[in-house]
Amino acid sequence: MSDWLQRRAQLSPTAPAIIDVSGPGGLAGAREIDYRTLEAETNQVAAWLQAQRIGPGDRVAILAKNRLEYLQLWFACGKLGAALQALNWRLTVGELGPLITQARPRLLCWDRDFVAEVAALRPILGSVRTVALDEDLADPDELRLSSCRELACTAPDRQASWEPGQPWVLCYTGGTTGQAKAALLTHGTITWNAVNTVSSWGLSKSDVAILNAPMFHTGGLNVFTAPLIHAGGCSILCREFDLEL
Repeated sequence: MSDWLQRRAQLSPTAPAIIDVSGPGGLAGAREIDYRTLEAETNQVAAWLQAQRIGPGDRVAILAKNRLEYLQLWFACGKLGAALQALNWRLTVGELGPLITQARPRLLCWDRDFVAEVAALRPILGSVRTVALDEDLADPDELRLSSCRELACTAPDRQASWEPGQPWVLCYTGGTTGQAKAALLTHGTITWNAVNTVSSWGLSKSDVAILNAPMFHTGGLNVFTAPLIHAGGCSILCREFDLEL
């Protein structure tokens, strides 16, 4: 499967990809990001992941609410052949621990809403390195994703394409009848879901959708975020559902 974020940036570089209202300022701090910028910043994240020796088959966990870095980590993992482990932040620490132990991610990315949870998880992390998405909350010796902005914006070295069966995302069931179970979403799964959604809904570059479903859920990733990127449309990125927004 080809890198279709890169392809979209080539086809419509100045078209709006994301209107980001996920920051503390909400609508007042909205930032419009075109496809050229989204591709460039995602390449920086991919280069940073490569510097942490993330490559094909590796897993990168994330415990965070919706934010631009979540989206960029998702597509950066796709560029490298790594898989994003999208952790459900509604689970307890006792439920999250076994999922991390089983998946064996190389990194655990976290944001400001989960300081206590990450602190409680640290004893079981072992060799898993933590990555602060909010620089002001990082420990002195902790990795900071913001350091990626010092890197080049060029696409990372990679194979020409990934096989359709290459893992891209680990999503999880709700865990209502036992431990949450991983659902492996491959490049083929996500790409063909996007193609089918674009076709069946008649999506185009003029369409805009609100992204307020949690991105640990397939609905947040695939309805309609990935399809709109495939079609060249735009998503309004909200941190979470907010009736007042």
